[in-house]
Amino acid sequence: MYQVSKKAGGVEISKSLRLIIAKPLSGMNESGGSVARLLQRYGVDPVSDKTAIAKKLMVVFDDLNTLPGAIVVEDGGELRAIRGHKGVESIADIMGPDFIRFRIGIGRPPLSSTVTIPNFVLSPFAIGKETNLVGHALELTVGALKDIAEGVTFGDGAGWSTAPTGLPLKEVVKKAKKKFGTKKLPNQLKEMTGLYFPVDTHGI
Repeated sequence: MYQVSKKAGGVEISKSLRLIIAKPLSGMNESGGSVARLLQRYGVDPVSDKTAIAKKLMVVFDDLNTLPGAIVVEDGGELRAIRGHKGVESIADIMGPDFIRFRIGIGRPPLSSTVTIPNFVLSPFAIGKETNLVGHALELTVGALKDIAEGVTFGDGAGWSTAPTGLPLKEVVKKAKKKFGTKKLPNQLKEMTGLYFPVDTHGI
């Protein structure tokens, strides 16, 4: 459970949101079947219940077409630049493309490199600049998730009394996209020494 709290009219209001984090154990190219079974487990038809999918499904994945250290937040729509990512295509083939997407930038190998794309995406991140960039992208992702959770629960705080009202999901995702989708990196990245990133995920 994810607990979100805000003060309204001098009163602190807390609400709990159920958040399920899942990593498919199938091959990446067959992610769609795993996601479909997970949705069914929680009462969502992966084929016909498009409204629930658009509101409840968030997919986080690596993206060759986004710069390392950056993220792109999308509220659905055609795959366009991410077409070719077989895992995401597998999900979209079953339930359509209208689900929230977090594209974690990994960039592409240099043009002069002889490394193939499959080998590039399957290779471990090198300790140093690469892990630092991934860690920064994960921090942006956590921040965007928190803002989305708080936005759909409490809105932006305007006109609060003792019963704040959440904003529409598309509006909240649009705000997160603008806030966290910057390509500008900080002058000093947090140093990451391994795969266990010191990213603050408190409450998630």
